[in-house]
Amino acid sequence: MYPTAKKCVIWAVCLFVFGALAMAWTTDLYMLIADRMGANAQVGTAVLTTVLNGLRWSLFPTGAALIGAAVVIQALSSDSAASRDGSGPARRES
Repeated sequence: MYPTAKKCVIWAVCLFVFGALAMAWTTDLYMLIADRMGANAQVGTAVLTTVLNGLRWSLFPTGAALIGAAVVIQALSSDSAASRDGSGPARRES
């Protein structure tokens, strides 16, 4: 596997795992912080909610985009390597 494509896949898997953990623990984390801070923490919990929602909405799509980028990088790197070696498909010359 091409090194850049491999890095994209590794980052995508990390984002998927982190996104799944964020989805599973967001409510628990929010409730823990809200209980500890009391009724006067409304501004802080509003900011926390915004940040956590942003994470939940961005981690999975970013991971999916990285997987797509890895596929494209791998496809283009193998095509260019095959054309350099001369083992690739014959090109038509116009």
